[in-house]
Amino acid sequence: MSEPASSLKLRRQSIVAAPLLVAAVAAFATAAVAAAWAAWDPGHRTDGWWLWVATPAAVGVLMLWLARGCLIVIEPHPRSQVRDVTCWRTRRRVPADRVERALVQRGIWRLYVLVLDTGEHVPLLGASPTQWPARLLPSARQQDVDDLELLANGLVSGPAPNRRRDRQPDNRTGGDVAVTDTA
Repeated sequence: MSEPASSLKLRRQSIVAAPLLVAAVAAFATAAVAAAWAAWDPGHRTDGWWLWVATPAAVGVLMLWLARGCLIVIEPHPRSQVRDVTCWRTRRRVPADRVERALVQRGIWRLYVLVLDTGEHVPLLGASPTQWPARLLPSARQQDVDDLELLANGLVSGPAPNRRRDRQPDNRTGGDVAVTDTA
């Protein structure tokens, strides 16, 4: 008897994690300024000066921890599903048999989108494709296609020899690339 395959985790910068990282940098900068201010002149140190260092540092650590919890989890057969996780909480579960294709949605912040059999578009906020300026790198488009294939191939429940994945531009919905099932 074989062990079940482990779930695949897709971690990229996301629209939720980016502001958390900015807040963490601001909190750590505040802690560093407070520590430098207290070290510069010992007369500035009052009984509660350490709160001005510890509180922003703790907030920064919390923000980094929450940003780390933004991901897309692809669970394979037998319970094939995609979980969109933001800040360690599952935002949405999508069963594999309901997904028709995966695409990259254009916009100010590019998103992965799953198109369901009902025609509903489900944006995934846990991870995002390559953003600007990294999109200018030669490998950016290939990375997007690889991520879409990971989303699409992770959705195939069980062995299906007649299923194959096609890469194609998706101009109908404004996506850069779509990965769809073709029989």
